[in-house]
Amino acid sequence: MSQARRAATEREFTAFFDARATAFRRTAYGLVGDWGRAEELTQTTFERLWRHWPRIAAGSPEAYARRVLLNLFLDERKWNAELPTDELPEQASTAGDPNLRLDVGAALARLPRQMRA
Repeated sequence: MSQARRAATEREFTAFFDARATAFRRTAYGLVGDWGRAEELTQTTFERLWRHWPRIAAGSPEAYARRVLLNLFLDERKWNAELPTDELPEQASTAGDPNLRLDVGAALARLPRQMRA
């Protein structure tokens, strides 16, 4: 790749990053519920996006990046999944209306895994 083309590629990627990084970070936060982990997911997403940028820039980098973000989230959940045990965990205290928390949890539990993500 020529130096001029490399510079143009870097400018394109930087412009995309500047325009979309905040939105991807918010999306990641919606998935994981923690700003630190959301930042890590976002950084890893853009790292992978950069590696393939010349190939995907002409297509739909937004869709590619969203798919990478979701796949990273699902992979993390797969490797950090809780294991079933014979003993129940300690009862957690619930703030607010416990019935509301159960209703939302039950509704989410009825969704397929990818829809919950």
